[in-house]
Amino acid sequence: SKKFGKGEQEPVGYQPPYPLIYFENPADAWCHSNYMRADKKYFEACKALRIHSNSQITKTLQADLGWFHDLLNVDFSKNYLGERGFLAMLPLLQANLKWRFLGLARCGIRNEGIFALVDMLLRPEQKAPGRPPFQIDLSWNTPSKVAVDALLQLAQENPNFCGIMITGTNETKSRVSIVKLRDAVFKNRTAAEQENKDLTIPPALPPPSRPPSQAGRSRPPSRPTRPNDKADEPAILSPDAVAHQDDSPADGAPVGDDDNIDGGEVQVANEDPVSPASNAQVEEQHCEDLGQPSATDAAPDNQEATVPTEAAAVEAGEAAGAEAPTATQ
Repeated sequence: SKKFGKGEQEPVGYQPPYPLIYFENPADAWCHSNYMRADKKYFEACKALRIHSNSQITKTLQADLGWFHDLLNVDFSKNYLGERGFLAMLPLLQANLKWRFLGLARCGIRNEGIFALVDMLLRPEQKAPGRPPFQIDLSWNTPSKVAVDALLQLAQENPNFCGIMITGTNETKSRVSIVKLRDAVFKNRTAAEQENKDLTIPPALPPPSRPPSQAGRSRPPSRPTRPNDKADEPAILSPDAVAHQDDSPADGAPVGDDDNIDGGEVQVANEDPVSPASNAQVEEQHCEDLGQPSATDAAPDNQEATVPTEAAAVEAGEAAGAEAPTATQ
């Protein structure tokens, strides 16, 4: 180990082997004021990195600002963050000292993202005995040998680092460093098991849904209420509408196939419109010609007036003609 002279202090955190691209120091990626709101931290980090904010993270922060503060399983494996997107998430992750699993599989994390993560996890508050042990999943990313060496330094200096998943990386050039990294992590895990610390991976929780914008508020009416509107009074119909409503057939009333409904009056098709008075006059004149009483003559109260048929009239005429000669003789 390097010895420091009088007046020199050992640097805190991780010192990268070469200059960084996005920040001058790794601490600039995650070190933000704790008095700043979570969504403002994230938006300021995205602005500094010149990237657009992740839609899923933005919806989560709008639904609950303290979502990442107490989250135990922080899994970004289903959201392709990219290296700059992950760097923008570090201020939110730094404020949470309770997380026990960090899922970064298939997120496109390269060396600079791992440098900033290692620098954050080497701080005194992350190495404190009261901090729960944590595990990291970096499978199917593209870190080089220097990034694996940074993770090895983290495992050697932070006893809370008790799990690493690094499947699918370029193990050809960094095979020796990966073996050393796994051995150091296994050593920390064995020590944590002896202290009876909880090493299980907590289940991932679904992100909160955004509450409706007008929750608990009554919706405004479709049109403004007029002063003269009275909802309790019945509607007033015009005279034409009332007449049409009275003449219309009742619900369920049978209507014939040959009936034509026009203006409320029922007319029979294929018949000449003849008034009842004219029918009575024609019938009465025919009975007078035949010498028979008409149907309008008085009839007993208990009998109905019968109308003579044409056959009966003919028979009566023949009988009258047969009796006439007998009378003259």
